[in-house]
Amino acid sequence: MKLIKIILIFSCVIFAQSQDKIPANIQKKLDEAIDHYNVSLYEESKTILLDLLYSSDGGKFEVEIRYHLGLACYREGKTADAFIQWRILRKKYPTSNRSKELSRLASKLGETMDAKSTFREEELEFDEELKFGKYFWDYSGADGRFLWGELKDPNAAIKYYEKLYDGYDDPNKKYKISLRLLALYGGYNNNKYGYNKELKAQSGTVEAKQYNKNFSRKVKSIFKQMEENISGELDLNFPNFVMWNYFWAVRLSDSQAWSEKVKANKESEIYFGKVISLTNSQPQDIYRTFSIMWLEDDAKKYVISEKEMADYLSFGLTNDILIELSGRGIPKELWRDLSQRGYDFSTIVDDASFIRSVKLEKLLIEANLVEGYSFANLRSELKKFDGWHNLFTNHNFVSFNNKELSQWLETQFDCKEENCLLPIINSYKLKIGSELMLQSKKKSKQIQRENQIFIPFLPISTFIVMKLNDVSPKDFVTLFIENRDMLY
Repeated sequence: MKLIKIILIFSCVIFAQSQDKIPANIQKKLDEAIDHYNVSLYEESKTILLDLLYSSDGGKFEVEIRYHLGLACYREGKTADAFIQWRILRKKYPTSNRSKELSRLASKLGETMDAKSTFREEELEFDEELKFGKYFWDYSGADGRFLWGELKDPNAAIKYYEKLYDGYDDPNKKYKISLRLLALYGGYNNNKYGYNKELKAQSGTVEAKQYNKNFSRKVKSIFKQMEENISGELDLNFPNFVMWNYFWAVRLSDSQAWSEKVKANKESEIYFGKVISLTNSQPQDIYRTFSIMWLEDDAKKYVISEKEMADYLSFGLTNDILIELSGRGIPKELWRDLSQRGYDFSTIVDDASFIRSVKLEKLLIEANLVEGYSFANLRSELKKFDGWHNLFTNHNFVSFNNKELSQWLETQFDCKEENCLLPIINSYKLKIGSELMLQSKKKSKQIQRENQIFIPFLPISTFIVMKLNDVSPKDFVTLFIENRDMLY
């Protein structure tokens, strides 16, 4: 009781010192929280304070908010939680009046309140921040179908988790936050926000398909994010990553998680293949077994035998590279060549288009259309620039963000004016597209659509080599059409 009185005396004194520095709207919330913990409504008080702490305006007054959050915990009898909040305050804002007063208070009470008093301070803070997501989403754990509770405000939840993700450097914490985003975008919730939402009025329509396509893209980017935060097979999150690739593949197959029979399709094959690729050194993995079962004959392209593994490793291909190449569905005959190029495969926007572009490289070489300036010449010249591999893996040079590389490109395309690269490359695409339409006008509409979609995703390297070898759109398109079956 004496301890509480001392703390309350200090709180009154310090509060008076800083009251005039806080805007009225923030102060109103603080007063409301104080009123709540003064009448023993501790959970309500902490909810108000946490909401304020993670708001865009409230974050500027973290000192005051954390101080009262600590008081709310202390009054509740959760001394350890209170000291955690106060230690965070003192660590982040050591020169603030609150920190000074807390230090004096700690001295008076004989309490050190330093980091040594609890080894879980950071973990508890992180757990607290994750739990805060419950105000947007009843994240109480998944049921047997891997579905979570109801979303109260999905957009707010997404913004919160994205902001939280950027606030941490620890890969383990980033991975756990990404899981929340995956569940959100993937529609793993009771009211089906995200992928596969029940659109009764639009079921089977173009709008409904586009809805799912958009969320599928979001999930794809989250999986990349998750993988970036895994160090390898020995990482504690690795088995979880394998599992979620499997469950997403099942969802893309329009099946339930524990279905008796799953029918793989083009979308789900990528993720079933990823599961197989990730577990080539773990032949007994249950998700691998089912993935091979659902893919049937298509599983062969992802399974690496012990002999193949030994051969690839002897050529300098690491297990991580094999996982990357196999998971993207890149044919085995291309692995050795691609691994020696030094590409950052994470920059690939569309795996299928990238594979076709690599095959197209070989066709251009075999047709003797690029004898003057080869793709190897281009790679050799570009390696002096940071981000050079983007030219081979990406169709969007705007994202390269490298002034020297941009200047080099401008020189190759005889760019006389500022920002002229995009119009020039688009002109190449239009010429090829027009020629492609002309040469395939007798083909089915489906083939014509596929042909036209292929052009926008061609990497910048293709256009550079075409330009430097004076390859005409007609010759290029003729080569493409003659080898279309092989490319697709």
